[in-house]
Amino acid sequence: MNMLLAITLIFSFLNSAKASQEVIVKAEKTIIHESPDDQSDGLVSAKKGNTLKASSSSRSGWYKIELPTKIYGKRYGWIKKSDVDSVKVLYPDNKVSTDITSDQKKNP
Repeated sequence: MNMLLAITLIFSFLNSAKASQEVIVKAEKTIIHESPDDQSDGLVSAKKGNTLKASSSSRSGWYKIELPTKIYGKRYGWIKKSDVDSVKVLYPDNKVSTDITSDQKKNP
């Protein structure tokens, strides 16, 4: 691996570790699941317009959400990406943020 690529990968990793995300719910009502699976138990519901803190972790079709309080001993839950209107990436210096709407996801 060349040195420039290695430095770029390290910088990208450090930058993403510092950033956090917020997602805004677009569904009238959605369930925050225990795991990224429709068949998993529901922990709590969220309504249209709710802003939720999301982890940088995601899985195919799902965002990992930080719960405001522990629910059934869980600190995190999962929301379907299709139930999310926009994602805002927040950096600690508050100088850069990216807002991606569901329309932009469909039409890059």
